[in-house]
Amino acid sequence: MALIHQKKRSIFIIGLLLLGLFSPIVAFGEVGTKELAGIRLGMLRFHPNFGVTQGYTDNAFLEHKNEKDSYWATFSPGLKMITPIGRHTFEASYRADIMRYANFEDLLNTVDHTVNTALTLDFAGGLGAKLAYDYKRSSISPYSLKEERKYFHKHSVTANIFYVFANRYKAELNYKHDSMDFKKDYIWFPHGVPFIQSDSYKKDDVSTILSYRFLPKTSLLFEFGYYNLNNVDPTGPSTDSKNYRVWVGLRWKPGAKLVGTLKGGYIARRYDEKAGGHDVDNFGLYCDLTYDLSLFDHFILKAYRDVLDTYITTKTNPYYGSNYIHTGFELTYRHDFTYKLSSSLHGLYNNDNFTEAGVYNKERTDNRGGFGASINYKIRRWLTCNLNYLYINNDSNFDVEDYRENRLMLFIATSY
Repeated sequence: MALIHQKKRSIFIIGLLLLGLFSPIVAFGEVGTKELAGIRLGMLRFHPNFGVTQGYTDNAFLEHKNEKDSYWATFSPGLKMITPIGRHTFEASYRADIMRYANFEDLLNTVDHTVNTALTLDFAGGLGAKLAYDYKRSSISPYSLKEERKYFHKHSVTANIFYVFANRYKAELNYKHDSMDFKKDYIWFPHGVPFIQSDSYKKDDVSTILSYRFLPKTSLLFEFGYYNLNNVDPTGPSTDSKNYRVWVGLRWKPGAKLVGTLKGGYIARRYDEKAGGHDVDNFGLYCDLTYDLSLFDHFILKAYRDVLDTYITTKTNPYYGSNYIHTGFELTYRHDFTYKLSSSLHGLYNNDNFTEAGVYNKERTDNRGGFGASINYKIRRWLTCNLNYLYINNDSNFDVEDYRENRLMLFIATSY
């Protein structure tokens, strides 16, 4: 017990030392809102950055009873590179997240690696494109002391080509490839029969979007999308599926009080094998809007409705069927006291409605709600801090899936 308390104190001491490290620098920092200078090397501009998160959770494994708490610290060094190529721009960045917990270190301690690259092409005459590649080496935290971290490699390739003509019309063609590769498979036991479940998959998404600007800042859009989901199924029937969406919506450009995208419509899923899952015909939604009530008050609304696969690593394992409808929203109110100091209130709710009875002969339904608050302070142009609190309550018709969590985090970041 004394050793555990000593480790908790050690993490806090590290955080205090870092705060002390930043404090004397603040007095000499440059004040302003202009872009960070970075380190220039010819055409290249480098922006080193470093962040520290000090946190506490009262339910480290998201358990429905006998919850276990822990303090943790995350150290996040990173580097971003930007270079112009004529009218075009190339960006690349790397970040590591070194997570250290005061309790259950062998289960929870880990290091994540993230690489992002993007090439933005700006051609004359309204033609443009963006190509991106993202890589992440990360893991899913265990949900009990009997489990282990589930490590994976994730790759994403994105291509976006668009053409704007007559200053009113825009046509887009989008492609995205995602692959999730877990280092090992997991065994689950429906009715006592062992199956090997792999959460690895490959997903190829193609969409086209046509939009018409009928007001100075408002456009009407039509989207047709298709993606093929190829799950790795070591045993049992194939859960591969073909998915379609036909959406209409509105898009508001920056400069107006309302900025963002609202779209929705028909979504469908067709499984390659009937035994793989129930086909889905439903309503889908995507909303990402920011409303500036005044210079100081802002509302941010995110809403969604989609069909998702069940995976062991997302705490929605195939005991409950092959898919579920995920519906919800997140609402944030932010008040800017000054250009340096702001505070936010957050609220969220989502419903997970499983479409199949699974091995329990009963469809699972989860209702998850939460709220939080945060304070953001921009100490200097290159130094910011954030204090954040979040409460989550997951209420399921399966008691074993219930959980509550209180999470408190202090985040400090510096960049040059």
